[in-house]
Amino acid sequence: MKEIQLPIQLKGIGEYAFYECTGLTELHLPDTLNYYNYRAFAKCANLKKINYPLSLNSGADKAFEEDRNLTEITVPEGVETLAPHAFHGASYLQKAALPNSLQVIGNAAFDGCSGISQIQIPEHVTSIGEYAFYGCTGIKELALPDGLESYGYRAFAGPEEIDEILKKRRKNWKPRAPKYSKGVMGLFTRHAVSPMKGAYLE
Repeated sequence: MKEIQLPIQLKGIGEYAFYECTGLTELHLPDTLNYYNYRAFAKCANLKKINYPLSLNSGADKAFEEDRNLTEITVPEGVETLAPHAFHGASYLQKAALPNSLQVIGNAAFDGCSGISQIQIPEHVTSIGEYAFYGCTGIKELALPDGLESYGYRAFAGPEEIDEILKKRRKNWKPRAPKYSKGVMGLFTRHAVSPMKGAYLE
């Protein structure tokens, strides 16, 4: 099976749905797709091209595991949140183009994508989820947008990589004037930590 036509109103793809479909070279996912599950496209050795659906809310662990020929993907304009686990385990992925519309990178979106050496994070991104780039050992430098407000636990490859990636940000970061001076929100604001150290700003 080299290609398959999926229904245009398809909402989800289950576990192992296309597992080891080694003849499959290209797959077009309908923009109505909300999710795909564990190893949905794993071990599709000849899969070279797959699109990112506009309505995707959730990816899955190891969805693209051992897809040796899937080396690049483009997330289309209009996508504001990159789904959690969107490309989890896609270790042969080398290039991912992200849209200017993107604001949130979900948990573990690129977890284990060790083949990526560089990626441009759009300037409107304000939040990066837990494990978003964990295991992306090929990334040595990462420019974070000035508007970034938070990143989650182990968002990047590891402790050494975090220090290198954030070194320049820490040097130039200046605290913003607090919005609140009284009450609970004022107390929270006074104790807020810089997002450059992994916490959330008010």
